[in-house]
Amino acid sequence: MGLPPPPLHLYIGYDRLLVVLKRRDLYREECLWLGLALALLWLILAAEWRGGADRRELWFWVASLLVVTGPMLVVSPVNARMFFSSYLFLCLAASVLFRRARAEGLRPLTRLNRAAAAAGVLLVAVYACNAAVWVHRLDTARAQADGGASQITLPLVPFPQFTANEMAGKGDIVYLVYHQQPWDISFTFVPYEDWAEG
Repeated sequence: MGLPPPPLHLYIGYDRLLVVLKRRDLYREECLWLGLALALLWLILAAEWRGGADRRELWFWVASLLVVTGPMLVVSPVNARMFFSSYLFLCLAASVLFRRARAEGLRPLTRLNRAAAAAGVLLVAVYACNAAVWVHRLDTARAQADGGASQITLPLVPFPQFTANEMAGKGDIVYLVYHQQPWDISFTFVPYEDWAEG
C-alpha cells in the first residue's frame, strides 16, 4: 500500500488549524466535500491493499465505520459529538494498519513520546482553566440568585475554541437544562474578557 497523495491531507490539516484559530467557520459545505474526498481516497487505497487476514479485519472496521457514519449524510444538525463511534472504528482500522506496518519493520514511534506528553499536559491545563471558570460561574450564579436577582450575568469561558455551547445566544437554555435552574431566572452570558474587566 503506497503513501497517499499528501496535498489533500495537508490542506485539511491547514483548514482545521484555521477553524481552531477562529479564522474559518467549521460548518461550511466545503468541509463536507473535503471529508467525502478524503474518505473516498482512503477507500480506494484500502481496496488496493493486499493484506490477507489483516485486510479482512480492516474491511470489517471500515464497513462498521460506513454503517455508523452513513446516516450523518441525511440528518441535521450534525456536530462532532455524533461521530464518537466513527472515531472508535477509525482508530481500530488504523490499529490494523499500524500492527501490519510494525510486523513489516516499522520502527517504534518513540521520538513522538515527548511531543505527545507535552500535548497531553497542555490539554489538561486548558480543561483545568475551563473547569475553574465553570465552578466560579456556578458559584456566582448561586450568589446572584440568593441575592434575589431575576436576571443573572455570567462569563463565557476564556477559551471558546476548546469548548462547546459557549455562545451568548445559546448558553441560556443550555445552562438552565444542565444545571436545572428555575425557568423564571434568565441568564446573560458575556465574553470572559469583559467580565474580568468588571
